[in-house]
Amino acid sequence: CIQPNAGQFGRRRLASGHMPRAGVVTAGIRLAGLKLERRPTFTVGQRVRVQRNIVFKHLPKLKDGFDAVGCEGTVIRTYDNAQISADRPIKVEFTEPCNWVAHFDPMELAAIGDPMAEQ
Repeated sequence: CIQPNAGQFGRRRLASGHMPRAGVVTAGIRLAGLKLERRPTFTVGQRVRVQRNIVFKHLPKLKDGFDAVGCEGTVIRTYDNAQISADRPIKVEFTEPCNWVAHFDPMELAAIGDPMAEQ
């Protein structure tokens, strides 16, 4: 059965008379046997260490940027996703190399004293 306005591959022509560039293919994806990574949780007052390379450019004394990997600080606030639209819900205060505050994703931090943080 051939549709009216069908091109050579059976695709329907657009109202402008042109053929669409490519057909849309949808496929279901099965996630069998995969473990979901559990996001760490932090509490206010907890000591944490930055475990990923993140360069901050907002430090007034370090205009060229500062890589925070290995820095230790204190969690001063955690945000619920319903409270903010930002994607970095952990607010941490640091004292080295100067006093500064930054927001982090839980996967960017490790709790000090946690065996997984020491690896």
